[in-house]
Amino acid sequence: MRGRMKRGALIFFVLIISVVWATPVRATDIDVELVWRFAQPGWLQITIEQGSYRCTVAGSAAGQSSESSLADVSVAAGEVIQLGWGGWTPIWRLNQGNFAIAAGVISLDGQGNGCLEVLRSDGVSALYRGSLRMQWQAGHWRLINRLDGEEYLFGVVPSEMSNAWAVNGLEALKAQAVAARTFMVRSTQGARMITDSPDIDQAYGGKSVEGAATQAVEETRSLILADADSAQPIEAFYSAHNGGYSEDPVHVWGNADKHYAAQPDPYSRGVGGAQDQWKFMVSAPQLGEVFGLQAIDHIEVESFASGSGRIQSVILTDRNGARKSLSGRDLVRAFYPYGQPISAYSFLGNLFAVEFLATASAPEDRSAIGQMLKIPGAVRFTAATRGGPRIDRVISSSEGLAPVSQPYGVYVFRGSGWGHGVGMSQWGAYHMAQMGFSFREILQHYYQHTQIRSTEKKP
Repeated sequence: MRGRMKRGALIFFVLIISVVWATPVRATDIDVELVWRFAQPGWLQITIEQGSYRCTVAGSAAGQSSESSLADVSVAAGEVIQLGWGGWTPIWRLNQGNFAIAAGVISLDGQGNGCLEVLRSDGVSALYRGSLRMQWQAGHWRLINRLDGEEYLFGVVPSEMSNAWAVNGLEALKAQAVAARTFMVRSTQGARMITDSPDIDQAYGGKSVEGAATQAVEETRSLILADADSAQPIEAFYSAHNGGYSEDPVHVWGNADKHYAAQPDPYSRGVGGAQDQWKFMVSAPQLGEVFGLQAIDHIEVESFASGSGRIQSVILTDRNGARKSLSGRDLVRAFYPYGQPISAYSFLGNLFAVEFLATASAPEDRSAIGQMLKIPGAVRFTAATRGGPRIDRVISSSEGLAPVSQPYGVYVFRGSGWGHGVGMSQWGAYHMAQMGFSFREILQHYYQHTQIRSTEKKP
Protein backbone atom coordinates (compact mmCIF):
# COMPACT_ATOMS: atom_id res chain seq x y z
CA MET A 1 0.00 0.00 0.00
CA ARG A 2 1.28 3.47 -0.84
CA GLY A 3 -0.26 5.17 2.18
CA ARG A 4 2.19 5.93 4.97
CA MET A 5 1.18 5.14 8.54
CA LYS A 6 2.31 7.57 11.24
CA ARG A 7 2.53 6.08 14.72
CA GLY A 8 1.12 8.04 17.61
CA ALA A 9 -1.90 8.49 19.80
CA LEU A 10 -5.27 9.09 18.20
CA ILE A 11 -6.49 12.61 18.71
CA PHE A 12 -10.19 12.00 18.72
CA PHE A 13 -13.20 13.80 20.15
CA VAL A 14 -16.83 13.72 18.98
CA LEU A 15 -19.49 16.44 19.06
CA ILE A 16 -22.74 17.03 17.19
CA ILE A 17 -22.04 19.88 14.80
CA SER A 18 -23.49 21.04 11.50
CA VAL A 19 -22.67 18.85 8.47
CA VAL A 20 -21.79 21.83 6.29
CA TRP A 21 -18.17 22.55 5.42
CA ALA A 22 -16.29 24.40 8.12
CA THR A 23 -14.25 26.55 5.71
CA PRO A 24 -15.70 29.33 3.57
CA VAL A 25 -16.47 28.42 -0.04
CA ARG A 26 -14.94 30.58 -2.76
CA ALA A 27 -17.23 31.58 -5.60
CA THR A 28 -15.20 29.45 -7.99
CA ASP A 29 -15.27 26.28 -5.87
CA ILE A 30 -17.36 23.31 -6.99
CA ASP A 31 -18.35 19.97 -5.47
CA VAL A 32 -17.60 16.75 -7.37
CA GLU A 33 -18.96 13.42 -6.16
CA LEU A 34 -16.39 10.67 -6.78
CA VAL A 35 -18.34 7.78 -8.30
CA TRP A 36 -16.14 6.78 -11.24
CA ARG A 37 -13.29 4.98 -9.45
CA PHE A 38 -14.74 5.13 -5.96
CA ALA A 39 -18.31 3.93 -6.37
CA GLN A 40 -19.75 2.55 -3.11
CA PRO A 41 -16.49 1.64 -1.35
CA GLY A 42 -16.57 -0.10 2.02
CA TRP A 43 -12.92 0.49 2.95
CA LEU A 44 -10.71 3.47 2.11
CA GLN A 45 -7.42 5.01 3.12
CA ILE A 46 -6.82 8.75 2.80
CA THR A 47 -3.22 9.97 2.93
CA ILE A 48 -2.23 13.63 3.13
CA GLU A 49 0.33 13.94 0.33
CA GLN A 50 0.95 17.69 0.41
CA GLY A 51 0.06 20.66 2.59
CA SER A 52 -2.00 20.58 5.76
CA TYR A 53 -5.67 19.89 6.42
CA ARG A 54 -8.19 20.44 9.17
CA CYS A 55 -9.90 17.17 10.04
CA THR A 56 -13.35 17.40 11.61
CA VAL A 57 -15.95 14.79 12.48
CA ALA A 58 -19.59 15.86 12.67
CA GLY A 59 -22.44 13.77 14.00
CA SER A 60 -23.04 11.41 16.91
CA ALA A 61 -22.97 7.67 17.35
CA ALA A 62 -25.91 5.67 18.64
CA GLY A 63 -26.29 6.07 22.38
CA GLN A 64 -24.19 9.23 22.63
CA SER A 65 -25.61 12.39 24.15
CA SER A 66 -25.85 15.72 22.41
CA GLU A 67 -22.89 16.87 24.53
CA SER A 68 -20.47 14.59 22.72
CA SER A 69 -16.81 15.43 22.27
CA LEU A 70 -15.32 16.98 19.10
CA ALA A 71 -12.82 15.71 16.51
CA ASP A 72 -11.15 18.85 15.22
CA VAL A 73 -7.44 18.43 14.54
CA SER A 74 -4.80 19.50 12.06
CA VAL A 75 -3.22 16.81 9.89
CA ALA A 76 -0.12 17.19 7.75
CA ALA A 77 1.71 15.38 4.97
CA GLY A 78 2.20 11.70 5.75
CA GLU A 79 -0.75 11.37 8.12
CA VAL A 80 -3.43 8.82 7.30
CA ILE A 81 -7.15 8.38 7.85
CA GLN A 82 -8.68 4.93 7.40
CA LEU A 83 -12.39 4.38 6.82
CA GLY A 84 -14.21 1.07 7.14
CA TRP A 85 -17.19 -0.66 8.63
CA GLY A 86 -17.82 -3.33 11.22
CA GLY A 87 -21.17 -5.03 11.59
CA TRP A 88 -22.65 -2.41 9.20
CA THR A 89 -21.41 0.34 11.52
CA PRO A 90 -19.07 2.91 9.92
CA ILE A 91 -15.72 3.29 11.65
CA TRP A 92 -12.64 5.45 11.18
CA ARG A 93 -9.26 6.12 12.68
CA LEU A 94 -6.41 8.58 12.39
CA ASN A 95 -2.95 7.09 11.85
CA GLN A 96 -2.46 4.05 14.12
CA GLY A 97 -5.10 4.98 16.68
CA ASN A 98 -8.09 2.93 17.70
CA PHE A 99 -11.08 2.72 15.40
CA ALA A 100 -14.08 4.79 16.45
CA ILE A 101 -17.65 4.98 15.19
CA ALA A 102 -18.12 7.53 12.40
CA ALA A 103 -21.80 8.29 12.56
CA GLY A 104 -21.60 11.62 10.77
CA VAL A 105 -19.50 13.46 8.22
CA ILE A 106 -15.70 13.39 8.20
CA SER A 107 -14.22 16.44 6.50
CA LEU A 108 -10.68 17.18 5.38
CA ASP A 109 -10.53 20.89 4.62
CA GLY A 110 -7.40 21.96 2.75
CA GLN A 111 -5.34 24.76 4.24
CA GLY A 112 -3.72 26.21 1.13
CA ASN A 113 -2.26 24.20 -1.74
CA GLY A 114 -3.07 20.74 -0.38
CA CYS A 115 -3.38 17.38 -2.07
CA LEU A 116 -4.43 13.96 -0.80
CA GLU A 117 -4.49 10.36 -1.99
CA VAL A 118 -7.58 8.16 -1.91
CA LEU A 119 -6.81 4.43 -1.90
CA ARG A 120 -9.24 1.52 -2.28
CA SER A 121 -8.68 -1.85 -0.62
CA ASP A 122 -7.87 -3.39 -4.04
CA GLY A 123 -5.00 -0.96 -4.64
CA VAL A 124 -6.76 1.51 -6.96
CA SER A 125 -5.79 5.04 -5.99
CA ALA A 126 -5.98 8.65 -7.15
CA LEU A 127 -4.68 12.05 -6.01
CA TYR A 128 -7.02 15.00 -5.52
CA ARG A 129 -6.53 18.69 -4.96
CA GLY A 130 -8.76 20.61 -2.58
CA SER A 131 -10.89 19.23 0.23
CA LEU A 132 -12.69 15.95 0.79
CA ARG A 133 -15.92 15.11 2.56
CA MET A 134 -16.64 11.49 3.54
CA GLN A 135 -19.98 10.18 4.75
CA TRP A 136 -21.34 6.69 5.38
CA GLN A 137 -24.53 6.40 3.37
CA ALA A 138 -26.65 3.37 2.43
CA GLY A 139 -23.95 0.87 3.34
CA HIS A 140 -20.96 2.57 1.70
CA TRP A 141 -18.76 5.64 1.86
CA ARG A 142 -19.76 8.65 -0.21
CA LEU A 143 -16.89 10.92 -1.28
CA ILE A 144 -17.21 14.56 -2.34
CA ASN A 145 -14.20 16.52 -3.56
CA ARG A 146 -14.42 20.31 -3.24
CA LEU A 147 -11.93 22.33 -5.25
CA ASP A 148 -11.42 25.37 -7.43
CA GLY A 149 -13.22 25.07 -10.77
CA GLU A 150 -10.13 25.76 -12.87
CA GLU A 151 -8.14 23.17 -10.90
CA TYR A 152 -10.98 20.74 -11.50
CA LEU A 153 -10.46 21.26 -15.23
CA PHE A 154 -6.78 20.32 -14.82
CA GLY A 155 -8.09 16.81 -14.10
CA VAL A 156 -10.85 16.84 -16.73
CA VAL A 157 -9.08 17.82 -19.97
CA PRO A 158 -6.43 15.03 -19.90
CA SER A 159 -9.10 12.52 -18.83
CA GLU A 160 -11.33 13.45 -21.75
CA MET A 161 -8.46 13.78 -24.25
CA SER A 162 -4.77 13.09 -23.52
CA ASN A 163 -1.75 14.95 -22.21
CA ALA A 164 0.15 13.52 -25.18
CA TRP A 165 -1.98 15.59 -27.56
CA ALA A 166 -0.27 18.76 -26.33
CA VAL A 167 2.73 17.99 -28.55
CA ASN A 168 0.98 18.75 -31.84
CA GLY A 169 -2.66 19.16 -30.85
CA LEU A 170 -2.67 21.83 -28.15
CA GLU A 171 -5.50 23.72 -29.88
CA ALA A 172 -7.71 20.63 -29.54
CA LEU A 173 -6.98 20.56 -25.81
CA LYS A 174 -7.91 24.24 -25.64
CA ALA A 175 -11.20 23.52 -27.40
CA GLN A 176 -11.80 20.71 -24.91
CA ALA A 177 -11.00 23.03 -22.00
CA VAL A 178 -13.58 25.57 -23.20
CA ALA A 179 -16.22 22.86 -23.75
CA ALA A 180 -15.51 21.27 -20.36
CA ARG A 181 -15.59 24.64 -18.59
CA THR A 182 -18.90 25.44 -20.27
CA PHE A 183 -20.31 22.13 -19.06
CA MET A 184 -19.01 22.82 -15.55
CA VAL A 185 -20.41 26.35 -15.36
CA ARG A 186 -23.85 25.37 -16.60
CA SER A 187 -24.03 22.15 -14.57
CA THR A 188 -23.04 23.75 -11.25
CA GLN A 189 -25.38 26.72 -11.46
CA GLY A 190 -27.38 27.02 -8.26
CA ALA A 191 -24.69 25.11 -6.29
CA ARG A 192 -25.60 21.84 -7.97
CA MET A 193 -23.18 18.96 -7.61
CA ILE A 194 -21.63 17.04 -10.48
CA THR A 195 -19.87 13.68 -10.59
CA ASP A 196 -16.49 12.57 -11.90
CA SER A 197 -18.12 9.98 -14.18
CA PRO A 198 -17.90 10.26 -17.99
CA ASP A 199 -21.16 8.30 -18.19
CA ILE A 200 -23.03 10.86 -16.08
CA ASP A 201 -21.21 14.18 -16.48
CA GLN A 202 -17.61 14.40 -17.69
CA ALA A 203 -14.49 12.44 -16.79
CA TYR A 204 -12.41 13.84 -13.91
CA GLY A 205 -9.26 11.99 -12.85
CA GLY A 206 -7.98 14.39 -10.20
CA LYS A 207 -4.38 15.48 -9.78
CA SER A 208 -3.17 12.00 -10.78
CA VAL A 209 -3.76 12.72 -14.47
CA GLU A 210 -2.51 16.30 -14.62
CA GLY A 211 0.19 17.10 -17.13
CA ALA A 212 0.79 19.03 -20.33
CA ALA A 213 -2.94 19.61 -20.85
CA THR A 214 -2.88 22.07 -17.94
CA GLN A 215 -1.45 24.64 -20.38
CA ALA A 216 -4.67 24.48 -22.41
CA VAL A 217 -6.74 25.22 -19.31
CA GLU A 218 -4.53 28.12 -18.31
CA GLU A 219 -4.49 29.68 -21.79
CA THR A 220 -8.31 29.58 -22.05
CA ARG A 221 -8.99 30.58 -18.42
CA SER A 222 -12.60 31.74 -17.87
CA LEU A 223 -13.62 31.19 -21.54
CA ILE A 224 -16.91 29.39 -22.23
CA LEU A 225 -19.28 28.73 -25.13
CA ALA A 226 -22.36 30.91 -24.83
CA ASP A 227 -25.53 31.33 -26.85
CA ALA A 228 -25.06 34.02 -29.48
CA ASP A 229 -28.22 35.85 -28.35
CA SER A 230 -28.54 35.36 -24.60
CA ALA A 231 -24.81 35.06 -23.77
CA GLN A 232 -25.73 32.22 -21.40
CA PRO A 233 -23.63 29.01 -21.31
CA ILE A 234 -24.92 26.34 -23.68
CA GLU A 235 -25.26 22.65 -22.94
CA ALA A 236 -21.83 21.66 -24.18
CA PHE A 237 -21.93 18.14 -25.57
CA TYR A 238 -18.97 16.25 -27.02
CA SER A 239 -17.98 12.64 -27.63
CA ALA A 240 -14.84 10.67 -28.40
CA HIS A 241 -15.49 10.10 -32.13
CA ASN A 242 -18.55 10.85 -34.23
CA GLY A 243 -17.77 8.29 -36.93
CA GLY A 244 -17.48 10.99 -39.58
CA TYR A 245 -21.00 12.36 -39.09
CA SER A 246 -22.26 14.46 -36.17
CA GLU A 247 -25.73 13.75 -34.76
CA ASP A 248 -28.74 15.92 -33.95
CA PRO A 249 -29.46 15.76 -30.18
CA VAL A 250 -33.16 15.27 -30.89
CA HIS A 251 -32.28 11.74 -32.01
CA VAL A 252 -30.23 11.04 -28.90
CA TRP A 253 -32.13 12.65 -26.04
CA GLY A 254 -35.31 13.82 -27.74
CA ASN A 255 -34.54 17.52 -27.30
CA ALA A 256 -33.88 19.91 -30.17
CA ASP A 257 -30.96 22.32 -29.69
CA LYS A 258 -30.04 25.06 -32.18
CA HIS A 259 -26.37 24.80 -31.25
CA TYR A 260 -26.01 21.41 -32.94
CA ALA A 261 -26.60 19.93 -36.37
CA ALA A 262 -26.38 16.54 -38.03
CA GLN A 263 -23.73 16.98 -40.70
CA PRO A 264 -20.69 15.27 -42.24
CA ASP A 265 -17.44 15.72 -40.33
CA PRO A 266 -14.50 15.01 -42.65
CA TYR A 267 -11.99 15.72 -39.88
CA SER A 268 -13.11 12.62 -37.95
CA ARG A 269 -12.56 10.21 -40.82
CA GLY A 270 -9.45 8.08 -40.87
CA VAL A 271 -8.29 8.98 -37.34
CA GLY A 272 -8.85 7.37 -33.98
CA GLY A 273 -7.87 3.77 -34.62
CA ALA A 274 -10.44 1.39 -33.12
CA GLN A 275 -12.77 4.32 -32.48
CA ASP A 276 -12.81 5.09 -36.19
CA GLN A 277 -13.42 1.56 -37.43
CA TRP A 278 -14.54 -1.40 -35.33
CA LYS A 279 -16.11 -4.80 -35.92
CA PHE A 280 -18.15 -6.92 -33.53
CA MET A 281 -19.13 -10.54 -34.24
CA VAL A 282 -21.85 -12.50 -32.46
CA SER A 283 -23.39 -15.86 -33.28
CA ALA A 284 -27.06 -16.11 -34.18
CA PRO A 285 -27.80 -18.27 -31.10
CA GLN A 286 -25.96 -15.90 -28.74
CA LEU A 287 -27.65 -12.83 -30.20
CA GLY A 288 -31.01 -14.51 -29.71
CA GLU A 289 -30.22 -15.61 -26.16
CA VAL A 290 -29.30 -12.08 -25.06
CA PHE A 291 -32.79 -10.89 -26.03
CA GLY A 292 -34.78 -13.95 -24.98
CA LEU A 293 -35.11 -15.47 -28.46
CA GLN A 294 -33.90 -18.53 -30.32
CA ALA A 295 -31.14 -18.29 -32.94
CA ILE A 296 -31.72 -15.09 -34.93
CA ASP A 297 -32.82 -15.77 -38.50
CA HIS A 298 -32.80 -12.19 -39.75
CA ILE A 299 -32.41 -8.57 -38.70
CA GLU A 300 -34.17 -5.41 -39.85
CA VAL A 301 -32.55 -2.07 -39.09
CA GLU A 302 -33.86 1.47 -39.61
CA SER A 303 -31.66 4.59 -39.65
CA PHE A 304 -32.44 8.02 -38.21
CA ALA A 305 -33.82 10.56 -40.65
CA SER A 306 -30.86 12.87 -39.88
CA GLY A 307 -28.74 11.17 -42.55
CA SER A 308 -25.99 10.27 -40.10
CA GLY A 309 -26.46 6.56 -40.72
CA ARG A 310 -26.94 5.81 -37.01
CA ILE A 311 -29.42 3.05 -36.34
CA GLN A 312 -32.68 4.14 -34.78
CA SER A 313 -34.46 0.79 -34.45
CA VAL A 314 -33.77 -2.91 -34.79
CA ILE A 315 -36.15 -5.84 -35.24
CA LEU A 316 -34.79 -9.31 -34.50
CA THR A 317 -36.65 -12.39 -35.80
CA ASP A 318 -35.60 -15.83 -34.64
CA ARG A 319 -35.78 -19.17 -36.46
CA ASN A 320 -39.23 -19.87 -34.95
CA GLY A 321 -40.68 -16.57 -36.14
CA ALA A 322 -40.64 -14.78 -32.78
CA ARG A 323 -39.79 -11.08 -33.06
CA LYS A 324 -38.35 -8.42 -30.78
CA SER A 325 -38.11 -4.69 -31.44
CA LEU A 326 -35.50 -2.50 -29.76
CA SER A 327 -33.63 0.73 -30.29
CA GLY A 328 -30.18 0.88 -31.79
CA ARG A 329 -28.84 2.13 -28.47
CA ASP A 330 -30.40 -0.84 -26.65
CA LEU A 331 -28.53 -3.17 -28.99
CA VAL A 332 -25.28 -1.35 -28.29
CA ARG A 333 -25.82 -1.43 -24.53
CA ALA A 334 -26.27 -5.21 -24.63
CA PHE A 335 -22.73 -5.70 -25.95
CA TYR A 336 -20.91 -2.53 -24.89
CA PRO A 337 -17.56 -3.28 -23.13
CA TYR A 338 -18.44 -1.65 -19.79
CA GLY A 339 -15.35 -1.32 -17.64
CA GLN A 340 -13.17 -3.03 -20.25
CA PRO A 341 -10.52 -1.63 -22.59
CA ILE A 342 -11.90 -0.88 -26.04
CA SER A 343 -10.49 -2.53 -29.14
CA ALA A 344 -11.20 -2.90 -32.85
CA TYR A 345 -13.54 -5.75 -31.86
CA SER A 346 -15.70 -3.78 -29.42
CA PHE A 347 -19.32 -2.74 -30.01
CA LEU A 348 -18.96 1.03 -29.53
CA GLY A 349 -21.98 2.77 -31.03
CA ASN A 350 -25.10 2.71 -33.15
CA LEU A 351 -23.44 3.89 -36.37
CA PHE A 352 -23.00 0.51 -38.03
CA ALA A 353 -23.91 -1.82 -40.89
CA VAL A 354 -24.65 -5.51 -40.38
CA GLU A 355 -23.87 -8.56 -42.48
CA PHE A 356 -24.36 -12.29 -42.07
CA LEU A 357 -21.76 -15.04 -42.35
CA ALA A 358 -23.16 -18.49 -42.94
CA THR A 359 -21.39 -21.36 -41.22
CA ALA A 360 -20.18 -24.36 -43.19
CA SER A 361 -22.84 -26.55 -41.60
CA ALA A 362 -25.78 -24.25 -42.18
CA PRO A 363 -28.92 -26.21 -43.20
CA GLU A 364 -29.42 -26.27 -46.96
CA ASP A 365 -33.21 -26.03 -46.72
CA ARG A 366 -33.10 -22.49 -45.39
CA SER A 367 -34.19 -19.76 -47.78
CA ALA A 368 -31.41 -17.71 -49.39
CA ILE A 369 -29.84 -15.38 -46.85
CA GLY A 370 -29.77 -12.53 -49.32
CA GLN A 371 -33.59 -12.62 -49.50
CA MET A 372 -34.12 -12.24 -45.78
CA LEU A 373 -34.62 -8.51 -45.92
CA LYS A 374 -36.97 -7.06 -48.49
CA ILE A 375 -38.53 -4.33 -46.39
CA PRO A 376 -38.45 -0.80 -47.87
CA GLY A 377 -36.31 1.58 -45.87
CA ALA A 378 -34.47 -1.15 -44.01
CA VAL A 379 -30.71 -1.60 -44.25
CA ARG A 380 -30.09 -4.88 -46.06
CA PHE A 381 -27.24 -7.30 -45.88
CA THR A 382 -26.11 -10.26 -47.96
CA ALA A 383 -24.61 -13.60 -47.04
CA ALA A 384 -21.11 -14.91 -47.48
CA THR A 385 -20.87 -18.54 -48.53
CA ARG A 386 -18.39 -19.26 -45.76
CA GLY A 387 -16.61 -17.22 -43.15
CA GLY A 388 -13.70 -19.50 -42.36
CA PRO A 389 -13.27 -22.80 -40.56
CA ARG A 390 -13.81 -21.35 -37.05
CA ILE A 391 -16.77 -19.09 -37.75
CA ASP A 392 -19.23 -21.77 -36.67
CA ARG A 393 -17.65 -21.79 -33.21
CA VAL A 394 -17.89 -18.05 -32.57
CA ILE A 395 -19.86 -17.00 -29.50
CA SER A 396 -19.01 -13.30 -29.80
CA SER A 397 -15.99 -11.04 -30.12
CA SER A 398 -16.05 -10.53 -26.34
CA GLU A 399 -16.64 -14.18 -25.35
CA GLY A 400 -14.45 -15.96 -27.87
CA LEU A 401 -15.02 -19.46 -29.29
CA ALA A 402 -17.31 -22.27 -28.15
CA PRO A 403 -16.00 -25.85 -27.85
CA VAL A 404 -18.59 -27.07 -30.39
CA SER A 405 -19.94 -25.80 -33.70
CA GLN A 406 -23.35 -24.24 -34.28
CA PRO A 407 -25.22 -24.25 -37.62
CA TYR A 408 -27.03 -20.92 -37.54
CA GLY A 409 -24.39 -18.43 -38.65
CA VAL A 410 -22.73 -15.32 -37.30
CA TYR A 411 -23.67 -11.64 -37.53
CA VAL A 412 -20.97 -9.03 -38.08
CA PHE A 413 -21.57 -5.42 -37.03
CA ARG A 414 -19.11 -3.08 -38.75
CA GLY A 415 -19.23 0.34 -37.20
CA SER A 416 -17.56 3.70 -36.82
CA GLY A 417 -17.35 6.13 -33.93
CA TRP A 418 -17.58 5.97 -30.16
CA GLY A 419 -20.20 7.86 -28.23
CA HIS A 420 -23.39 9.73 -29.01
CA GLY A 421 -21.86 11.87 -31.78
CA VAL A 422 -23.40 15.18 -30.66
CA GLY A 423 -21.20 18.26 -30.64
CA MET A 424 -17.43 18.17 -30.76
CA SER A 425 -15.73 14.98 -31.90
CA GLN A 426 -12.58 14.80 -29.80
CA TRP A 427 -10.63 12.90 -32.46
CA GLY A 428 -11.92 15.29 -35.11
CA ALA A 429 -10.78 18.24 -33.01
CA TYR A 430 -7.34 16.66 -32.64
CA HIS A 431 -7.11 16.18 -36.41
CA MET A 432 -8.12 19.81 -36.97
CA ALA A 433 -5.45 20.97 -34.53
CA GLN A 434 -2.85 18.94 -36.39
CA MET A 435 -3.93 20.68 -39.58
CA GLY A 436 -3.35 24.10 -38.04
CA PHE A 437 -6.87 25.16 -36.97
CA SER A 438 -7.18 27.27 -33.82
CA PHE A 439 -9.34 26.26 -30.88
CA ARG A 440 -11.81 28.98 -31.85
CA GLU A 441 -12.11 27.53 -35.37
CA ILE A 442 -12.54 24.04 -33.96
CA LEU A 443 -15.36 25.17 -31.69
CA GLN A 444 -16.97 27.11 -34.55
CA HIS A 445 -16.96 23.94 -36.65
CA TYR A 446 -18.73 21.84 -34.05
CA TYR A 447 -21.09 24.33 -32.36
CA GLN A 448 -23.57 26.63 -34.10
CA HIS A 449 -25.09 29.94 -33.02
CA THR A 450 -22.55 30.45 -30.25
CA GLN A 451 -19.97 32.97 -29.07
CA ILE A 452 -16.87 32.51 -26.94
CA ARG A 453 -17.06 34.75 -23.89
CA SER A 454 -15.38 35.13 -20.53
CA THR A 455 -17.16 34.36 -17.28
CA GLU A 456 -15.20 37.23 -15.73
CA LYS A 457 -17.08 39.76 -17.86
CA LYS A 458 -20.66 40.87 -17.61
CA PRO A 459 -22.91 39.58 -20.44
